[in-house]
Amino acid sequence: MTLNLDEFDAILLDLDGTVYHEEHSLPGAVDLIQRLQIQKRRFACLTNSTSSPSRLAQRLDRMGVTLAIESIFTACAAAVEYILGRWTTPRVFSLATEGAHEMLDGKVVWVERADQPCDVVMVGVPTSVYATEPRQRIALQLLREQRQTVLLGMCADRVYPSLCGGCHACLHRKTGADFFSGTVPAIECRAAAVRADRR
Repeated sequence: MTLNLDEFDAILLDLDGTVYHEEHSLPGAVDLIQRLQIQKRRFACLTNSTSSPSRLAQRLDRMGVTLAIESIFTACAAAVEYILGRWTTPRVFSLATEGAHEMLDGKVVWVERADQPCDVVMVGVPTSVYATEPRQRIALQLLREQRQTVLLGMCADRVYPSLCGGCHACLHRKTGADFFSGTVPAIECRAAAVRADRR
């Protein structure tokens, strides 16, 4: 059975569990994406991944799924867009992923000590190279002492306590800091729809 996509202006696809699982593309996923590309259909792919779109595109390519970076929107990208859209020169302390660091490098002032002014503490997965115990202590101090500092969690799922969500929730409970989750579905869907419309 072939799905008729003609009635849709744009297609939004979830990646994890729809296009791939772990390190393998799912049956029919490559064919569907190739069909969308051949027909020049407007589409974008969403995921709550804390990776950057470029890193995710490389990972997908290894699975035989070829996607333009512009068609991928991750929780990481949502968080980066939020930071760059809210502050003129953001001062960021990162507990986030290497992908987030790459996307922000050269566009923000990196905070490294608790005595530096900080606009946002960005949280990713607790296994990140930036989420060491000493850095987590600095994050706690920044959030406790600089009350204007925003706590931003990428993929901070409060319904299903993922590792990232758990780390983010712990910092929020310990400090009472304001927070923004990089995976607010309405924001992700709206941004992906805009990307799909540009294609």
